[in-house]
Amino acid sequence: MIMDFTRINVKATEVTPEMAREFLTHNVSNRRLDRHTVALYSRMLSSGLFRLSNDAICFDLHGTLLNGQHRLTACVETGIPFPCLVARGVPTESYVIMDNGKNRSASDVLYTQDVKFATVIAAAIRRYINLCRHLASIGEISGSSQKTANAEIETEYNNNAGFWSATSKWAANTSAHSKWKLLKSSEIAGVAAYLVLGKNHDAERVRNFFEMVEGRQMPTASVITLLQQKLNDSKRNPMRRLLPFVRQKLLIKAWNAYVTGKEYQNFFYNEKSDKDLWFV
Repeated sequence: MIMDFTRINVKATEVTPEMAREFLTHNVSNRRLDRHTVALYSRMLSSGLFRLSNDAICFDLHGTLLNGQHRLTACVETGIPFPCLVARGVPTESYVIMDNGKNRSASDVLYTQDVKFATVIAAAIRRYINLCRHLASIGEISGSSQKTANAEIETEYNNNAGFWSATSKWAANTSAHSKWKLLKSSEIAGVAAYLVLGKNHDAERVRNFFEMVEGRQMPTASVITLLQQKLNDSKRNPMRRLLPFVRQKLLIKAWNAYVTGKEYQNFFYNEKSDKDLWFV
């Protein structure tokens, strides 16, 4: 089948809240609106991180909106305009192939800047941002509205490139040469960054803690040994596998005990008493 492309018109424009509101009146047969995605775009607009891209607002030959409802909804709700390509006359059947390709990850973005340890850095910054938003772990927020945009990760890296490169290199080295291999390098780097940047703990003390957890130094606190036992048991025994947020809660408890000198005889996660547990 030969398509008539002459009827397609693409124009770069600044979409205002008024335009977005009018565009959405043509949103009559789209997929279900995802509030999590709307929240992500709203945060990007509010932070000034939204940029012009090839991802156009698309209308078919009948004027029906095919693509862009989440950005348009965020524009209406925030009252902030955004730059975008607007394509009209797109074949209706094009809808089935929209958003089917491989998403560009934050590590892909960093790789284009020749950033070493890009995968570790991207995952570490994502964890750090979630911790700053008071979210204990990636697993704990599955399905939440707190998605993290690639632009947020890129901006955080560019604002503190030296720190992230050094921290991720150290974390990758710690994980690679670990005696126990209990934590991912991105987990080490992300939590360590939060403790240093977010909670103002001494960087050397933070590094010593993770070095002890991974068996590269002798533990100076019994709680570190208890954490090692829990994580190692989870790693080796599928029947006792810890959920990601439980691992994070145990890490929080261990760090808090390490810096405050608290002792534990029995080390475990209690959903009732430890639900709001956070790093000191």
